[in-house]
Amino acid sequence: SMFTSLRATNHFGRPNFDAFLSFLQSRHQETNEIGVFSCGPSTVNKQIRTACTNANRVRNAPSFVHRFETF
Repeated sequence: SMFTSLRATNHFGRPNFDAFLSFLQSRHQETNEIGVFSCGPSTVNKQIRTACTNANRVRNAPSFVHRFETF
């Protein structure tokens, strides 16, 4: 990382929340609910809420509970 001198790759920008939540559902099928916590501007929280709503439409998969703080 050019910022921290750690051996980690920086990824700039927002992640694909739909793909990430789908990945979590496939990896944690043994659970019923997954908590998602976010803190940031309302636009980011809205994108995460929308991704959670879309992911919750999948049957026989964990559902997401979104809790957030907006500033």
